[in-house]
Amino acid sequence: MNTDTSPKIISLIVGCWLDAFGIYFALGVFLPKLRGRWGRGGKGAPLSLVSQILWSVGFILFGGGSILSAYHKTWVDHAFPYIFILLFGSLMIMGWRDNRNFMRHDKESA
Repeated sequence: MNTDTSPKIISLIVGCWLDAFGIYFALGVFLPKLRGRWGRGGKGAPLSLVSQILWSVGFILFGGGSILSAYHKTWVDHAFPYIFILLFGSLMIMGWRDNRNFMRHDKESA
C-alpha cells in the first residue's frame, strides 16, 4: 500500500509565483534600474540595497517553503514563524530607515 499523497497543486503554483517575484527582486540587486521603491505606485523612498536583498530572500524562502509544504514536508511549518518574524522585523526597520533618509535628503534638496 502506497501512503504517499499527491502534492497540493495550489501550493506549488503559489510557490512558483513567489519564487518568480523573488528572482525579479534579486535582479534589482544587480541592476539599479530595477530597484524597487517603498510606497504605492513607486512614489516612496527607493529601496536600499539591504532592503532589496531582504525582499528577494524573503520571497525566495517563502516560495521554496510553499513548494516544500506542497510535498508535505512538516519541518517547514516549524521553521516558518522564526524566519517570518526575523524577516518582517528586518523589513520594518529597513523601511523606517530608508524613508527617514529619503525625507532628510528630500528636505536638503528643496
